Amino acid sequence: MRAENVTTGMVVDIFTDYLEKSDTIEIVETSKMGVISILDGSPKKNRSQLSIKGIESAEDLARELLWFEISNYYDSIDHNHKDPCECTREVEEYVRRSIQPRLEKLPEEWRDEIDRFFANPILGLL
Repeated sequence: MRAENVTTGMVVDIFTDYLEKSDTIEIVETSKMGVISILDGSPKKNRSQLSIKGIESAEDLARELLWFEISNYYDSIDHNHKDPCECTREVEEYVRRSIQPRLEKLPEEWRDEIDRFFANPILGLL
């Protein structure tokens, strides 16, 4: 699949199963504002802390959804104990195996989001 041919609608289709299961993220296409993502960061899920972001491109949407899904896999096994760059090899391998089927549906140049997730942010500043 060539990245330049991918639309936001195609990205939503690729992530449909994830979006249907998630009770914290919604992707909406409006006639006036285009595609937006809504993330519920409320601790009690009472919708008191909604984050709304305009989506600029299919790539932006794919990377955002990958990040959320990767984070879900990571949090399910690590439970927020460590930063991803400090996790064990076993945890990282679990997350990479879990997200691999999704990555295979996306253009190759967008698949580096998994590497960014596990990268040490301090090393990126040097």
